[in-house]
Amino acid sequence: MASTYLRIISISFPIMLMGRGLDVLIYNDGSPKYSFKLSIIVTILNLVLNIFTVAILDLGIFGLAVSTVISETVMLIGALNYYIFKAKDLKISKPIFRIRTVARIAYNGLSDFAMMFVDAVMIFVLNQAFIRFLTPSHFEGYAAANVLIVFFYSIYMGASIGLQPIYSQLMGKREFASLKTLLSYSIKRTIGIGLLVYIISIPISRLVLTLFVDNPITLQHANFFYLSIGFAVMFSNLPLQISSFFTSINRPIESVIISLARTLVLIPIIAYLSIMLVGGLGVAVGYLLADVILIAGLVIYMKRVDISQLKVYD
Repeated sequence: MASTYLRIISISFPIMLMGRGLDVLIYNDGSPKYSFKLSIIVTILNLVLNIFTVAILDLGIFGLAVSTVISETVMLIGALNYYIFKAKDLKISKPIFRIRTVARIAYNGLSDFAMMFVDAVMIFVLNQAFIRFLTPSHFEGYAAANVLIVFFYSIYMGASIGLQPIYSQLMGKREFASLKTLLSYSIKRTIGIGLLVYIISIPISRLVLTLFVDNPITLQHANFFYLSIGFAVMFSNLPLQISSFFTSINRPIESVIISLARTLVLIPIIAYLSIMLVGGLGVAVGYLLADVILIAGLVIYMKRVDISQLKVYD
């Protein structure tokens, strides 16, 4: 099934590369609303196609892959439509290939590549821990809880991605002193929003989870995972935003180190051992301890790091 899925979805790789790349640039052109609408349309389309190809046409894993290819194609078409008809400052033009420029772009994007790769490794390790030490009911409950937990990641990642164009503007004006201030403000603001969403959603979380699971035991597992992992995820705010911050100011090495330390080393090792020792609670323990250790190191580092002189590229 994995090889079948990979063979089909690989068709979308060049399409995804161009579509997602152009979508990021829409932010920098000052039109986040267009990007938001396009993402919502593509997400809904992908969901509808998944249901149609799997539940109605019974195409299984092949249908899921085809749905992804179609959705990514729509993303690319929507992005091209923006640059042809709606762009403000950025325009599509004939590319000028310079090895030095390409190398600089690849270097600055190193952290994003590393983060995506090691995130996949982390998911694999966690899945193995579930298979070895927990039950299928735990796995199903964990998947259902993630439907709600993803909101916290969305708040944090949305703030990180949304601030990148602003960081770039401050760098272009060489207002380096404002960078740390903006980062601190964003971290405090988003952790407040995340905590508020978590508290408000507790009374209705069990009701929402019943939309995804119907077995009483699985529902109990799902609710437990939401309460425990949801709280632990609160602490991921600072590492995620600082990692994105260093990428934005053309210092990707720090971002790579943060991503590798958190997602390739700390979370997989601590979560795996914790699940082995204390069962389902170990997932939350793994996330929480990993982020607490990383936060302690990052707070010390950020106090000492000097960003008064940054390299600004023309």
